[in-house]
Parts: sequence; C-alpha cells; structure tokens
Amino acid sequence: MLQKQAKENNGALPDNKTIAQFIGSDPSLTKFAKKAMPFVQMVKEQYEQKGPIALASACAFDQAAVLLENREYIENSLELDRFSSNTRMRLMSHP
Repeated sequence: MLQKQAKENNGALPDNKTIAQFIGSDPSLTKFAKKAMPFVQMVKEQYEQKGPIALASACAFDQAAVLLENREYIENSLELDRFSSNTRMRLMSHP
C-alpha cells in the first residue's frame, strides 16, 4: 500500500491523515486502523532515513546466514546442545 502511494506521489509518502483515510476505506483494514497507524509512522520514519528499501517486503540481509554464522554463540547463550538439523534446514530454506 505505501509503495503504491509513494509511486503515485513521485516518491513521497502522503500525510498520516490521507493514509488513515485509505485504511479506513478498506473493510479488511478498518478494524486494524488504530494498530496500523503507529506502524505506518515507524515505516514513514524509516523511509525518510533509508529511502525505498524501507518499504521492501523482504529483509535486506540473509537472516538464516546470520543465525548460522552465530550458531555457537546462540547455542552457548541459550544453553542448547545444538541446533537440530531440522532447524538448520528450515533456516537455510528461508532466504
């Protein structure tokens, strides 16, 4: 939704009132409006700092790789014997 709004406004996000009206006009979002607006504000702040990457639906880094690179630390900190191979496979299959 915000990506579309930014494209329609030459890269600028609309003000919160406009976004709130848009959310209020969508029946599937109406009941979440009060919870959505703080999230929208956070995303807008990130957009101002980072630009369009803040609106990406995918993470900008490989989360599974970070976990696997820090496996020993995580296992020790959480007092785990090890990540199970099943956990590793799930982590590696989610980019």
